[in-house]
Amino acid sequence: MRTTKLSLAAIEALTASTIQNNILTLPAVLERTTYTEVDKVLKELGGKWNKGKKGHVFSADSTEEIRTVVQTGEVLLLSKNGYFPTPRELAERVVGFADIWEGGLSVLEPSAG
Repeated sequence: MRTTKLSLAAIEALTASTIQNNILTLPAVLERTTYTEVDKVLKELGGKWNKGKKGHVFSADSTEEIRTVVQTGEVLLLSKNGYFPTPRELAERVVGFADIWEGGLSVLEPSAG
């Protein structure tokens, strides 16, 4: 598995960040190199910068993933390991089209992107 090590400044920035309503807000102003590194990590975890919300927006709670990155000091490069998750909204829409209901059927989602 391919991972990347984070700098101490990036780990400190992620430690000081807050997550509320699936929006991760970074502390104050970061040095450009630190912000670029943190932004890359957050995008790798599925976050998307939203200027209006002043934070990285995730489709689900990212608290555990961020905590793991901070504790290990590295991030698993999912896209470099052949993992391309299907966005939640798209998966839900496809399930709706397929007329799949809870308790009625089982579905394998291969995360082919």
